[in-house]
Amino acid sequence: MIAEENSSSQEHIRGYRKVLQDHNIRAREDLIVISDSSAEHARCLAGGLLGSLHPPTAIITCNDVLAIGTLLGAREKNMKIPENLSITGFGNTLLSKNSNPPLTTVEIPIQSMCSLAVDLLVEEIEKRSKGKQAVLMLPKLIIQKSTGVCLVNDLNKEDVS
Repeated sequence: MIAEENSSSQEHIRGYRKVLQDHNIRAREDLIVISDSSAEHARCLAGGLLGSLHPPTAIITCNDVLAIGTLLGAREKNMKIPENLSITGFGNTLLSKNSNPPLTTVEIPIQSMCSLAVDLLVEEIEKRSKGKQAVLMLPKLIIQKSTGVCLVNDLNKEDVS
């Protein structure tokens, strides 16, 4: 996983670890790295991960910019996407649609979030607010061509990341 040093990325990492734990898979902390917000830094970090003794078969990133950097780093290591490595981003930005191959990414409902935020603000201004509300908006996985089936069949459930 390639993440940034911010609260959103920390939540991604927490969720990643929880899903692995829920499936009795031990996260390899050496495969969780922190990048700045540049594709260039993600490219370097991806190169390091892919050059390790036991490289990952998939890299999850916390945004589409980091995913593009990861894609570049994988190309430098002559990795075929998705045959040798799956890459996912987050955000469903123009980058994900226009990369080669197009990136699998997670779309967050920005339009709905903004619309709801405005509605709640207007209610607050007009004194019609019902108080604090918890609202759950589900993301959507956009499967494109940067992910595929893992061809490694000797994965140890105790030691995967």
